[in-house]
Amino acid sequence: MLVLMTVQLVNSLVCYWAAYVTAIYFTCVLVNYAVIGGMFAVFPVSVTNVFGLEHGPSIYVQILFGSFVSSILNLISTKYVEPATGFVTLFYIGAATQVICIGFLFWFKEELDYENLAKRDALEPKKKKI
Repeated sequence: MLVLMTVQLVNSLVCYWAAYVTAIYFTCVLVNYAVIGGMFAVFPVSVTNVFGLEHGPSIYVQILFGSFVSSILNLISTKYVEPATGFVTLFYIGAATQVICIGFLFWFKEELDYENLAKRDALEPKKKKI
């Protein structure tokens, strides 16, 4: 995930300026799609590693809902922020959010917190006694 976030950060800083050279801009767009596709490929495994099989699927659904909210925010920012400030501001806002995401990545470990999950009885499904 750190590699994807770093590539996206570099891409968001370069993409606006690369628009003057068609081949480089096209490459930036392809890199953006590759990073977004990579995130959706990495999320299920990461969520399962962090939240376990019991709670991972419900957390993943919330992440997918977050992509919907992100798309709505992109639409709103393009409609209202871009006319007032220009496209370069949107790219720098994207770069700032990437820096924040990279910061979050350093705080989270991709492993199960066994102690916390055991307190909540969420390590594995309960088995019925016969």
